Amino acid sequence: MKKCSISLAVAAGLYLPAALADNAEQNLADADHEVLVVTASTRAQSVALAPATVAVIDRELIESVPYRDLTDVLDNIAGVQVEDVGQGKKGVSIRGLDTTQTLVLLDGERMSGADTLIGHANFDMQGISPNQIERIEVIKGPLSALYGSDALGGVVNIITKPASNEWGGMLTVTGGAEAHSGSGNGSVQVNAGGALIPDRLLLDVGVSYMYNDDVASRLDERESDLAGNESLTAHARLAYHVNDEHTLSLRLEGTQQEVWYDIIDKQSDLSDRSTDQVDTFRVSAAHHGDFAWGGTELRVYHTQFSQENTRSLPDSEINDPNDIDETMVEGNVQMDRDLFGMDHSLVFGGSFFHQTLVNPAVNAEGEASTSQGAVFFQDDIALTHNLNLLLGARVDHHDEFGTHTTPRAYLVYQPSASWVIKGGYGEGFKAPSLKQLSDDYLSNPMNRPFDLIGNSDLKPEENAAYELSAHYLGERWNMEVTGFYNDVTNLIGIVCIEDCPVPGERPGRWTSQYFNIDSARLQGVEANLSADLTRDLVLDMNATFLDAKDLDADELIEGKARWRAGASLRWDLNDALSLAPRVRYIGEQMKEGQTLPGYTLVDLNASWHVREDLRLNIGGANLTDVYLPEKSALFNHVEPGRRFYINASWEF
Repeated sequence: MKKCSISLAVAAGLYLPAALADNAEQNLADADHEVLVVTASTRAQSVALAPATVAVIDRELIESVPYRDLTDVLDNIAGVQVEDVGQGKKGVSIRGLDTTQTLVLLDGERMSGADTLIGHANFDMQGISPNQIERIEVIKGPLSALYGSDALGGVVNIITKPASNEWGGMLTVTGGAEAHSGSGNGSVQVNAGGALIPDRLLLDVGVSYMYNDDVASRLDERESDLAGNESLTAHARLAYHVNDEHTLSLRLEGTQQEVWYDIIDKQSDLSDRSTDQVDTFRVSAAHHGDFAWGGTELRVYHTQFSQENTRSLPDSEINDPNDIDETMVEGNVQMDRDLFGMDHSLVFGGSFFHQTLVNPAVNAEGEASTSQGAVFFQDDIALTHNLNLLLGARVDHHDEFGTHTTPRAYLVYQPSASWVIKGGYGEGFKAPSLKQLSDDYLSNPMNRPFDLIGNSDLKPEENAAYELSAHYLGERWNMEVTGFYNDVTNLIGIVCIEDCPVPGERPGRWTSQYFNIDSARLQGVEANLSADLTRDLVLDMNATFLDAKDLDADELIEGKARWRAGASLRWDLNDALSLAPRVRYIGEQMKEGQTLPGYTLVDLNASWHVREDLRLNIGGANLTDVYLPEKSALFNHVEPGRRFYINASWEF
């Protein structure tokens, strides 16, 4: 039976010498443990011995939740918190860092940078068909040594299903509704693939339509608690195996999306609907080489993103349109060598990234661009048969702030077949956005009491992180405990520089500017437990303690729950039917000097394999109908209310 739906796995693009990996995998197999393997950008690795902490979400879990966007399947992972990003949208925070400091990848390739450039955006979390997804890997901790800018807090890597020789596919239909508001959602997704030329040319195609109603506030129906969205996505992938050494691939993907959200206009006190029309097109080409001496990987991909905002009230201010063009070229060379009597897994690589933003407010010309180049090196050394040392570094050159180096070091020690001790140090950074770096950038919406300008002297936000973990791998259960420490500096904030408000006086309009102003310390402990209680009963539990402190203000960072915990139980009633209750606890957090109460969410899912090719999932989420604004008006986000859903998947 399947051990668990969320487990530790390896970091995309990291290596493990073959001798240690094979030994570990045999030990895990002997202990009747499932071995998860990922191949996001380079080689596969075994689960417990990976030089990183990663949660892997499998397809079974994705099918068992009411899916609005990716955040719905990421909120039960130790160390991960789903947070509000404004206007009824949500993002993913890893170990207490900001949602914009999480890098999102699709099959190891960067998604659009729109979420960084556009306020209140979570487009990276939307528009992806769940039917495409094979699994999601969440890498916790900075990985700029591999991925460069934006991997300050961690990485979410969405792995899609590969095509195979045999023709087949899947049709998935979903539907659901919220009990209180009646807001509905639904989707139709179809994927198909197979060999055009057996063992030579493989094709995978898919189309997805998803619709989610906006959810009106229970306190004032004129505004939305959750944004609505409607999206249509289509993709096609070709893989051409030239011979045993060379494989070429081509990928095309396009999404049309509409996102809407109701707000109350401050001047007229009327409901005003803000609607974003979003178009994304992506093309990717790659070459993979597999040779006697090692392997190579070369990728080129280009993304075009367009967003235009409209409002329902005629006198409302419309947000500036955004057009973003991004091009990435990246490659690496891998080889295994015996040097100085030790096995070395070596990786050399580099990348070039160019981004152009067209926005009327970014400067006088209405257009700005930036380029970044990088080289990196990584060596995974088998010091002994059960001790590995990974050393790596990446040097990035940005055309605005110059050169930045991010190192990484990690030790993995397996004293026995049942124990793994590992830990390391890594750095991350996030480059300022084009808007933040432009001295000519001016944002002056009338619904905000200040003008905001850019700053070309900004430095990258930085994170120096340590982690140490212990893993026990038993025959019937396994456990992991991880301690982490993040020292975050140069955080970008906003400071008033002209006509600043004076206490006791009525403020006029003032001017603020982006500055590097804040430092933070984020430390804590994560724990995971998975156990086969019986042959038919599997328990998964996790807990996170987070101490997030603003060092400049000497106070706790707002909106960060100090305690989070989750538990799920999978009960296989028979070979076809299973039940899975889930409980999540989100603890107290600070907001405007006050302590917000903790709360508990309860979900239940039933899965029925009607026959080998047909599966039904029926369930309910937030069964106790927790509504946060009723607990405190200071909560800046809303959990979706009690809702029920059904989805059917047919494999053909």
